[in-house]
Amino acid sequence: MVDQAREAHEKLRPVWEAENDYFASLIKDLYGIADATLGITVKNKDGDCGISYKPSFPTDRSLGKKKLKAFAFDMTIFEHQKVEESGIDFMVHDSVLYESSDSRQYAKALKLVAELCERKHLQYIGVMNSDDVDTDDFRNQMSKDEIDSYVIHRLSDDPSGKETLFGFFFPVVDVREDSNAKK
Repeated sequence: MVDQAREAHEKLRPVWEAENDYFASLIKDLYGIADATLGITVKNKDGDCGISYKPSFPTDRSLGKKKLKAFAFDMTIFEHQKVEESGIDFMVHDSVLYESSDSRQYAKALKLVAELCERKHLQYIGVMNSDDVDTDDFRNQMSKDEIDSYVIHRLSDDPSGKETLFGFFFPVVDVREDSNAKK
């Protein structure tokens, strides 16, 4: 079984190398660091064979860099699955992925995903807080018009409910009070 996994790994070496190169190019674009790797290995543990990824690059210890490392890994898999003409054609990231990231890298990440989506005809849904994009560092990387060109729908906590996801607010119920009233 291990030999089969190694044989498959060698057969797919061009694919793994392309994935590794793409991941490295994303990290280089985000941070200017050239030594990024996906750390692809064949593993055999308790009879289970498989491929393991351990993405890394020098100085990836800060929380912001760890999160954007996850972004780069996701984008690598996203890009690759479209090379194979399989899988999904959209990706969703919550704003938590960009927390603790330098706003310059945040803007670069959004540009990179926009380029990927345009090139591969993919869709990216990124949830972000307006406070995160209203910084000078972010604006130096991406203009307001450029940001607006990618925005499909803006949500807010406007009391009218016009800019909410469903067009209205859900009533807030304190379940603790309800459960105490029944006793």
